[in-house]
Amino acid sequence: MIGFRAGNGGGDRSSGDSEKLVRTVENWSYQWNEVLQWKTADFEGEGFCGEKCFRAFIPIELEAYRDKKVVIWCGGNGREAYHVARSSPKLIVVVEIGDEIYRIRNLFNSDVSLLLLRCDMLKNPLKKNIADISICDHALQHISDHEKAVEMIAGILEKNGVAGLCAYSHEHNLLMTHIVEPMKFILHRVPLKLLRLVSSLPALVIFFLINFLYMPLGRFNVKLAREIPLYDHMAFWSKCDLKFIWTACFDLMHAPISYHFKKEEIEALAASNQLEIRKLINTHGTTWSLIAVRK
Repeated sequence: MIGFRAGNGGGDRSSGDSEKLVRTVENWSYQWNEVLQWKTADFEGEGFCGEKCFRAFIPIELEAYRDKKVVIWCGGNGREAYHVARSSPKLIVVVEIGDEIYRIRNLFNSDVSLLLLRCDMLKNPLKKNIADISICDHALQHISDHEKAVEMIAGILEKNGVAGLCAYSHEHNLLMTHIVEPMKFILHRVPLKLLRLVSSLPALVIFFLINFLYMPLGRFNVKLAREIPLYDHMAFWSKCDLKFIWTACFDLMHAPISYHFKKEEIEALAASNQLEIRKLINTHGTTWSLIAVRK
């Protein structure tokens, strides 16, 4: 059984926080519903939506989900839920603040036990100690209070339950931390549709660099290519088409909240929530992938 607790569990917000929350919901709703619109076929490919990529970011063996109660935080329109469902879990709970959550049910037949919970994860109504696996993939960096978010992610786990997290890394992300993030003072004043158009410019530059610098050099001498900043990340993006790179650039530019975690911050968050780290990987050089067990 999945239990629910009384109250909102998140405390009161200031008017400024509430305004930022509304803007966050609107921004991600636009991206998920107007820009991405992923379909089942997208999850079967080799790119970001595919199973191989999901397992790289959340390196939990697929068999580990079988007959387990799995909670997926900030589940977007179902990428993680789709891949988890293939391992026949006992129950999948998807927590998401935006209206894109309602599209997830269209991915599955009636034989999948699925609970869609639309709420702010910081006001999570799920009781503690009720889940076997708790996943937050590519979302923790967009939560206003990441300490409380990890508390929620870890708190619902039973003893020896598994947490899987993937979030932006501070390491190797100089472009984001020193250029893109400071520029958001200006970028966030641009209407989303116009910003979507503007984001095509860096996407074209990146697409050109991938196909005429990073990958040719990698085929010639991969050791030398790895001396170029962001090589591993660009090698990952080389499996994606221009449309995805454009969307990824838009994602990085419009996100109302973005945080880049240092390794010691991830380790401290795990320790403060009784999570014993089993894996901590700097995936593609730009994200931290954490697998930990609740003590």
